[in-house]
Amino acid sequence: DKTAVFLTGGELVEFGDTNKVFENPENQQVEDYITGKFG
Repeated sequence: DKTAVFLTGGELVEFGDTNKVFENPENQQVEDYITGKFG
């Protein structure tokens, strides 16, 4: 099993099973990062 962790500004935003986080992120910032819209 693998775990994905997403931090921003030193704060934990989302973590969980890698496939779940990348396929269906619960946080908009994570989704934006994965799809290239972050930043």
